[in-house]
Formats: sequence, C-alpha cells, structure tokens
Amino acid sequence: MIRLETERLVVRQPELGDAQAILDYVTRNRDFFRPWEPMREDEYYTLPYWERRVDLLLAEQEQGRQLDFFVFPKDSPERVIGKATFSGMIRFAFQACYLGYSMDVGAQGMGYMTEALRAAIDYLFNEENFHRIMANYQVTNAPSAAVLKKLGFVIEGTAKAYLLIDGEWQDHVMTSLTNPNWKPEPRR
Repeated sequence: MIRLETERLVVRQPELGDAQAILDYVTRNRDFFRPWEPMREDEYYTLPYWERRVDLLLAEQEQGRQLDFFVFPKDSPERVIGKATFSGMIRFAFQACYLGYSMDVGAQGMGYMTEALRAAIDYLFNEENFHRIMANYQVTNAPSAAVLKKLGFVIEGTAKAYLLIDGEWQDHVMTSLTNPNWKPEPRR
C-alpha cells in the first residue's frame, strides 16, 4: 500500500476497512459535489457499494490503470477529507495520466488539497516516472483553477462540452504538468 505523509496529512490508497469513512465523505459532501461531478445513482451512497468499490480500486491499481489516494488529517486519521485519482494511466510513448480530485466542504480554503496533491504528484513523477499529468476543470471552478496554478499546471486550452456533469455538458479548461526529472527507461 502506498502511504504518503505531509506536515498535516496522510495521503494513501484505500484499504478494505475504509469503506465506511469513504461513504461518510461522499454522503456529507453530496450536495456540495453535485455541480462538479457526474450524476450519481442512489447506490453510490451505500456501504455495500463502497465495499465493492474499494476492492475494484485496488484491482485497478494492481493492473496499472488507476491510482486512488484518500486524504486523512493526521489529527483525525479515521476521517476522509479528500480524494485524488490518477486515471487513464498510459505508458509507452505517452507516459501520462489524468488527475481528478475533491476536497471536503469543511476543509476548503485551508491548503489541504494543494498539500495532498504535491505529495501524490511527487510520487507519480519520482517513483512511477510519469512524464505528464493532465487535469481539467470546469471554467467556473475558481478554487480548482487556483490549486492547479499553485502546483504549476499550465493551461493548454478549453474543451467545449467536455464532460457530462450534473446532467449537463460542461466546458473545461485543460491543463497539464510535466515531470522535469523524467528519465527514459532502458530499451529492451
């Protein structure tokens, strides 16, 4: 299991016993996340769903397709306050993935997301040797734009009607961050 620590946070992969804490996180943020996420079925807000989902997330990581991190404050290590997902992981000539993230409504504006993502990106770049991470945000999502700017992501353009969010196609600003220390793998 990958476990990263920052000054205030533990950023780690989910464990099977985390299903209830994750459910609590998505449930208490249901209304807050609604404008920024796809529409969710009622099952998404149940413990059996998250018990199955955690198992699936770990399998996706094992297959090298996705890496999920959950964010826990050190002073409340049983409480999930954020999530970061690196998905669409492609190796070979691309060496890139997509980043998606969310932060608890009660933890907004405290710098937690930037702190957690710094640790996770450092892991992706230095341990996994990815070259590029892409993160896209809705044009109206100023907090997300600020986080990505602090992390050094560069705006590359705008994608019209990019994702179906809360039942409507939303435009997104496309950004990326490249690894200045990327190392080519030896040829085989």
